[in-house]
Amino acid sequence: MPSGASQTLITIIRRKQLCCYVKQQFLLYTTKYGNAATLDSRQRLLKLATDVEHARAHKLVLSEVAKIMITEHNDDNPSEKSPTTTNLSPLPHKKLVLLFVLFGAVVSNLSSEWDKFKRDYKKQYASVAEENERRQKFIENINRMRFYQEAYPYATFTMAMNHLTDRRIEELVSGSKFHLDARPVLLKTSIEVKNLPESLDWRTKGVITPVIEEGPIGVILGPLVATELVESLHAIHTNNLTEGSIPRVYDCCLVAPDPFECMMKLGGICRKIDYPKILDKCEPNACKPFTTFDEIKRLIEKDENKMLTWIQESTLWVVMNGFGKGFGDYKEGIYDEPTCPQTDGNHAMQVVGYGIEGGKPYWLCKNSWGDNWGEKGYIRMVRGKNMCGIANGVVQVAYKKTNSATRLFVIYPTFLICVLVMMISRIFAVYC
Repeated sequence: MPSGASQTLITIIRRKQLCCYVKQQFLLYTTKYGNAATLDSRQRLLKLATDVEHARAHKLVLSEVAKIMITEHNDDNPSEKSPTTTNLSPLPHKKLVLLFVLFGAVVSNLSSEWDKFKRDYKKQYASVAEENERRQKFIENINRMRFYQEAYPYATFTMAMNHLTDRRIEELVSGSKFHLDARPVLLKTSIEVKNLPESLDWRTKGVITPVIEEGPIGVILGPLVATELVESLHAIHTNNLTEGSIPRVYDCCLVAPDPFECMMKLGGICRKIDYPKILDKCEPNACKPFTTFDEIKRLIEKDENKMLTWIQESTLWVVMNGFGKGFGDYKEGIYDEPTCPQTDGNHAMQVVGYGIEGGKPYWLCKNSWGDNWGEKGYIRMVRGKNMCGIANGVVQVAYKKTNSATRLFVIYPTFLICVLVMMISRIFAVYC
């Protein structure tokens, strides 16, 4: 029968599922340091938790392992009670057998999950080395998710395995920075927040294009979200939802000081079918734009109430920090993570609405990681806390407040020319 300390260790391993790390430490101490090696066991264990991304989780478990090992040693050697300098001896054989049986069950379970993951998402890797690397990252992500959910059982969102679980979060967000030096424009509005509807979802209006997956590198994310904003603006004013060409914006505006002004200079955006692939060079005349805009609004105040008034007109571009705990593994619920940084925006999304659930207000955001991620490709971010810096870099494209004829001319110049020709023809018909 295992002692109380051993049983505590078994519980920790079973609950946290950090088997790889704990196993490594036990192998180290029972083989290399078994012969009366004197060292600070707690410091030794903590130094081995070198993965910065998961340091908090690892340090917690490894610290507990250190304390338990000291307890086990002191139980067997009553004369030595030092908590910092201890002669470590190998654990009894029966305890090691029990631990390794548990380790085997845990590793087997993770292997089954890995096999299922590859089947479900049709994963194929170029080499054995790449697969091993992805498998290790998969295990780390699964362990991190389980630890978080155990540590924060009352979190307002859940996490789950998805098609990106074999990747680092840095692969998804660190490359998505998109230069934005738009001239700030603050428009006065007569809309009072108290008079706004409790919720809004532009998806129900038929003005939001389907969620797409940008791929493992986030460099295309800026052009993607910028294009989505213009698509939605066009659809709101014409009742005609058309997918724009993201590759054209990528080719011509990726490194522009202000991507939105670059899009305006190009005459707007082209249809996806007219410019379907990235050419890696800008061809301004490769396609004919089907829509444009003539105003760029940027919120220079971190004011989520003003965001509420703006979104009544059209959708919003936001740049937030994608390194928040659980963001990459988000499954459903309202994402509310107090430790998420509010600086260093590195991930862009399109805000398509807002609402309240269970008394908790949220923003409805369209991501670009495919519909296997989150709530069919969307995430609800808590509203009113500047969560992950969501209010730091808000942009909206619009048409200037001109008369309808001018606005139509911006969108449909050919149509207006035809109307004028018809009117002139009728005049000539009357007088001739």
